[in-house]
Amino acid sequence: MNENDRKRIDLSYEKIAGEVDMNILWAKLLENRIFNFDDCNIAAWKENLNNYDTKKQIINCIKTRGPYAFKNFVTSLEQCGYDDLAKNLSQLNIDSIIQSQKRMSSEDNATSSTNSSDDEDFKENDSSISFIYENEPLKIVVKKSKSFLDVPITGKKDLEKYIMRSKPRGLVLIVCITKYLFLDSRESANHDRVNLRKLFEEMGFDVTVTPEYLERNELREIIQEFAKKKEFLKVDSCFVIFSCHGKEAGKRWDAEIQTSECTINELPSNEKIYCSEIIEHFSSKNCPFLKGKPKVFIFQMCRGNRHQASVPRFSTDGTPNVPPVYENEEQDSLNVEDTLHRNYEDTLIVHSTVPGHYSYRDTITGAWFIQILCKVFMREAYHKHLKDLIDRVDQEVKLLRTEGKMCQTVTTASMGFNKYCYLNPGYFNDAQ
Repeated sequence: MNENDRKRIDLSYEKIAGEVDMNILWAKLLENRIFNFDDCNIAAWKENLNNYDTKKQIINCIKTRGPYAFKNFVTSLEQCGYDDLAKNLSQLNIDSIIQSQKRMSSEDNATSSTNSSDDEDFKENDSSISFIYENEPLKIVVKKSKSFLDVPITGKKDLEKYIMRSKPRGLVLIVCITKYLFLDSRESANHDRVNLRKLFEEMGFDVTVTPEYLERNELREIIQEFAKKKEFLKVDSCFVIFSCHGKEAGKRWDAEIQTSECTINELPSNEKIYCSEIIEHFSSKNCPFLKGKPKVFIFQMCRGNRHQASVPRFSTDGTPNVPPVYENEEQDSLNVEDTLHRNYEDTLIVHSTVPGHYSYRDTITGAWFIQILCKVFMREAYHKHLKDLIDRVDQEVKLLRTEGKMCQTVTTASMGFNKYCYLNPGYFNDAQ
C-alpha cells in the first residue's frame, strides 16, 4: 500500500469505525481477500466484532495487507452501502491536509498580533461561533475587561461576588496527557493545551503546563506540589484543568483519570487516580491559602464507555469495552458527610460529558468541549460571570456539536460555589 493511502486510513479510521456495522462489513473484507480466514487476529476480533475499539484495530490493520488492500477496502465499503465513506476515503486530499497541519504548527508557535480590544472581533451573532468541522485549530484572542465587575451594586439585593483582582488573577494547572504506551494517542489535544495556556495567560493568570507523557506517581507529585504553593496566599483563584483519557469510577459524579502507562486492564484500587482525589488536595483543610477563594476543576475526559450516538470524524478520550468498577463507598475521599462541614466550598467542578459516557475529540482540531470553552471565554468573559460562561459553553456544545443523533452534554457540580465569579480578563489596577 502506498504512503498516501496509509495516511488516508490514518485520518479516516476513527470516523469509519464509528459508522460501520462490522458484522456486515467483515464478510466483504474476507470476500475481497483483505483478510484470510486463518489470520491470527481473527479469533480475538470475533469475540466482539462490532466493538468500537475492535473496529479501529481491524481498519488500521488494513494498512499492512498489501498493495491492493486500499482499493479492496473502498470496494468493500461500497458493497455494504457505505458510499459516502468510500468516496470520502478515496478522495481525501492528503497534500492539502499536510499543508494545513504545517500552518497549524507554525501558528501555535506564533504570537497573535490581533488587537484584542476591538469590539468588531467579538460579535456574538457572527459566523465565528458556527464551526462544526474546522480543519484548523482555534486562534485565541481574548476580549479584555475595562473595569472590575465584582463591585456591589448599591441598593440591589444580589448574590455576593468573589473578589477577582489580584495580579496574577490566579494560578492555573493544565494537565494535558497526549502520549500513551498502550492506549490511543491524543495528538489533536495538543491544540487544547496551546489554546488553554494562551487563553488563561491573556486573561491574566499564571499558568503551569505538565508534560505530554505523565505517569501516576508523577501526576500525584505534581498535584501535591501545586496545591502547596505559597503563591495561593497572594492570588484570588485556582483553576485545575485535565485533558486525558478517563474511565467510569462507579460514583456517578466521579471518574478515573488514566495516565500514560495505563492499559485497558483494571488497576488495583489503591493505584487508581480519581477526580475526587485531585479535588481533595484543594479542600480548605489541605489548602488553607485558598479558603474562601474560587476553585474550579475542569475535566475533559471520558466518564464511561457508552456513546450517545455515532458521528463522522470523531475520537474519544476513554478506553472502550471496559466494564465499570464500583468502589466501596468507604474508599471515596469526598462524601456527603464531609461536605456538610464546609471543608469543601467555593468549588466548581465541570465535566465535559455526562456520567458513563464518552467525551468526544476531533482528531484534527482537538476536544469539542475545550474548543468551545476557549471560544466562549475569550469572547464573553469580559462581561459574564463564570457559571453563565459554562452554561453558554453547554449551549454551544448542543448547537454546534450535534449532528444527526450525536450529542454531548456538559455537567457541573457546585460545592458551596454560591457567589458570582467574574474573571475580569486582562484588567488590573495601575497600582498593581
